[in-house]
Amino acid sequence: KLMASLLDGEDSYEAAQKQKYISAEDLIDVLIIAGKYLRDNGEIEKADTQFRIAQKVIDAFADDFIEDRWFRESVYTAEQRKEIEQLLCK
Repeated sequence: KLMASLLDGEDSYEAAQKQKYISAEDLIDVLIIAGKYLRDNGEIEKADTQFRIAQKVIDAFADDFIEDRWFRESVYTAEQRKEIEQLLCK
């Protein structure tokens, strides 16, 4: 975020795009980690809440375009979606 704020033009845009992907991927990862911890400790309802939020984050970015100058594919993969769906079924 800081780089995107400090830079201008193309450099600012590039930094913003990269940070967007990093932030979203990190958020999804920590939601899954928190959900697994909660589930392992018997907090099933709270765990499912974390998994559903992770699903919503992925859904929110589903229509986002891939900036192919810096990325080959979306960080919001079918594998992540499948993992979350499986966790919700437990």
